[in-house]
Amino acid sequence: MAMVRRSVRLRDKVILKAPTHDTPNNCRKRVKENIAGSDSDDDNEPTIRRARKKYKKSHSKPKATRTQGLLGRLAHDVPLEVVFEIFYLLNPGDLLRLARTSRDLRRILMNKTSEIIWRTARKNVKDLPPLPHDLNEPQYADLLYESYCQFCHEHKKRCDVHWSFRIRCCKKCALKTFPPLIKFLSKQPAAYRYLDVLPTGGVIVSDNQDYCMMESVGNNEIAEQFRAEFEMLRTSKARREWISRKQEEAQVTREHCRMFAKWLDKRLWERKHGRQDVC
Repeated sequence: MAMVRRSVRLRDKVILKAPTHDTPNNCRKRVKENIAGSDSDDDNEPTIRRARKKYKKSHSKPKATRTQGLLGRLAHDVPLEVVFEIFYLLNPGDLLRLARTSRDLRRILMNKTSEIIWRTARKNVKDLPPLPHDLNEPQYADLLYESYCQFCHEHKKRCDVHWSFRIRCCKKCALKTFPPLIKFLSKQPAAYRYLDVLPTGGVIVSDNQDYCMMESVGNNEIAEQFRAEFEMLRTSKARREWISRKQEEAQVTREHCRMFAKWLDKRLWERKHGRQDVC
């Protein structure tokens, strides 16, 4: 077998190009590695590696656009003159429910410029007592047509409106909230305790077919407001004027309570006898 022969010149070139393990650069690298290793051994400190953040792909569905209902399109697309003509044919309870159906209708009906709509709707209810001086139109409609208790916020079979307190509540909450009148008056200031300044009401204690028993009650929240107003007055003249003004307001409130009780009795009688035009 013939041997491959290389020239001496080519063999010397290969030897010069091939790196040796004892070159100074390799020695320096080994020295650096040894120094780093010795430092880590002396310190005995574990190397801290930062955890890479993992970004999860969001699988959330895109938010669905809210479709506009028929009533919303009515307030948005139909001219306001036509919308107002429709509102004039309704009663306050209908307006109150419409205001809770969409933002556009609420913006229209709860605006102060729409007060004429509420007044016209109130006139559509036969023999309805006038608006009390301390209530606005939506508040009056809420007391008239809603059926939930304003304390426990539950819809009960029977929730009475205490017009002297401007509150609608069930029997259970009324007995729990309103104290008996004798106990209530004993805690009021002597300057106006028995001068018919504070509004009073009645709570049905027992209601049978044969008789109905009521208990006279007061309202602690209103009494505290009256006490704060009275104590802010420094002169006796200002306090006498305040008592006189509150007596007049209490008289107006009692008159309105009588008017509403009469209207409610007539309304219930008409419903019982099948009248179709009762709102």
